Amino acid sequence: MGIDLFMSHTADDFSLADSLAWRLEAAGHRVVMHGGEVTTGADVTSVLLRRQTTQTTIAVLSPSYLAALADQPAAAELVRMQATGAAPTLVAVRVRECTPDGPLAGVPFIDLVGLDEVTAMTRLRELPQSPPTQLSSPSIPTLAAAPAPAVPAHELHDVFKRSGIPTVTFVEPEDFDRLILSLRQPGRGIVIEGPSGIGKTSALRQALKNLEGDTALRGVTILNARQPDDVERIHALPSWHRGTVAIDDFHRLEPALRDRMGNYVKYLGDAERDDLRIVLVGIPGTGQHLIEDSFDLAGRVDVFTLDKVKDEAILTMIAKGEQALNIALDNKDDLVRAASGSLHVAQILCYEVCTQVEIFEKQPRRTPVRSDVDAAVARALQAMGAKFRDLIVAFESAGGGGEDIGRRLLQELARSPEGSLALPQLSATRPDLAEGIRRFIRGDFIAQVQAAFPAYERHILYDHEAARLTFDDPQLAFYVKATFGGNRNRVFVSYSHRDERWLSRMLVHLRPLQNEGVIDVWSDTRLRPGDDWKSEIEQALESAGCAAGERRLPGLRVRRRERVATAAAGGRDERHRDSARHRGPQRLSGDPIAASLSRLERSQDAALGDE
Repeated sequence: MGIDLFMSHTADDFSLADSLAWRLEAAGHRVVMHGGEVTTGADVTSVLLRRQTTQTTIAVLSPSYLAALADQPAAAELVRMQATGAAPTLVAVRVRECTPDGPLAGVPFIDLVGLDEVTAMTRLRELPQSPPTQLSSPSIPTLAAAPAPAVPAHELHDVFKRSGIPTVTFVEPEDFDRLILSLRQPGRGIVIEGPSGIGKTSALRQALKNLEGDTALRGVTILNARQPDDVERIHALPSWHRGTVAIDDFHRLEPALRDRMGNYVKYLGDAERDDLRIVLVGIPGTGQHLIEDSFDLAGRVDVFTLDKVKDEAILTMIAKGEQALNIALDNKDDLVRAASGSLHVAQILCYEVCTQVEIFEKQPRRTPVRSDVDAAVARALQAMGAKFRDLIVAFESAGGGGEDIGRRLLQELARSPEGSLALPQLSATRPDLAEGIRRFIRGDFIAQVQAAFPAYERHILYDHEAARLTFDDPQLAFYVKATFGGNRNRVFVSYSHRDERWLSRMLVHLRPLQNEGVIDVWSDTRLRPGDDWKSEIEQALESAGCAAGERRLPGLRVRRRERVATAAAGGRDERHRDSARHRGPQRLSGDPIAASLSRLERSQDAALGDE
């Protein structure tokens, strides 16, 4: 019988803890992850006490975890009590080389360091298969926990996951069946590529889970190029390779190591080693670059490209979450639109919507939920701001005062469907950016970004050889798109409340453009009771790329919309904005939004006619 497990780990070990959680769930256990809040100096006690609704705590041992426990007597005593009580409720699992000391000195642990997938799964079977009869020692009354209540069938953080691999709400991508078939076929290399947050790793893990027990796989080991220990194992892969090895975040390997892996895949094909297989998971172009470097790999590697997620897939994910929590969300179309093709962002927004109305677990009866999407987006952006604000400033400052190419490249990157930009190609198609791009490359502006924000590569990649920028964090892509430098696709609608019926008719006709992502229409109908309406309107106007106003023309039954430029229109230089301030409202020539609205106006005129 599986048990309920609380995963206590550091942020540095998130990838290893997430991989461990996936294996434990595959073994029938139920895992709650706190999100890596244990850091040196953090209040470890408060994190550990959160496990009161689970039966056993898994302590993910590493040097950083032991450092986080240091100098915190209460946390140390709680760990000692959970690990050594009459009915132990803490199990230590070592994932990096370290010597447990302090409260964990002498405590037995399950050692996974250096093990392959099959051996690791065997070791994990040492976990107790039934819950302990006692949750805490009575020797410390202040920390003693009451018996855990029955765990609900589903809790919010398990359904809509802000981090980690979704299980309850997993949605099969296109070609999922073909991926499973390819995994079963011996002697084939596999590449899974796509933008960050698209669900590549989730698809691989679910496919492997579906194939558990299939003799064609002969053991699976998953390595991550973000982890130094895993990179060392990748260097030595030919010496220990057994069964199937998957390398996640393959694009993060050094170019020389990527080339070695490409040659190794070629060798496996030439040697017809049906017992060995490699799966590579990376950003768009991973398969193409691999084949270009070793052209004769084309017939030996299956490339699965996961594109921007379709609206139907996000709606399916939402529907699975609704069923698991026994709720009914409204405004699902707005949630889909806000997610912009990212399942990861959609999970975050659904989580925020539920927390707003205090839905934290499965409801006893079907519960309607009002989805305040704007508020969910605002809360998500607020949380992301703490992580990305300094990175944004570093890009804005690259090149010194008066230089804005860093900001403009982030804007262009956010608009890219693949979340990746080859700067030479962008320079050729955007003459207005060409000189700035030349300075960015030749002046090595990215080195200035790194100096100002050393951890920038956790979120965004720069390939010096190809001069390519790529988002490697779906939250950063969402954050930049939503808040940085304004939203050039936003259309601010100004109208008289006497003309609400005309507004409604206009919004109906604008809906197709909204659904296609061409525009984002904002009017004061988005305001909610209690909002600071003046501030909300000012922010919406400042972030808009253009505005739509209505003016009455004598003798006309239908009011014509006149596009006007706002002073804060994104992507235009300061001289243009200064000129706009002095000249006032004007029509925009060559603007795609203006062109779309113009076509809309002509079609309405033809349909309704003038009086």
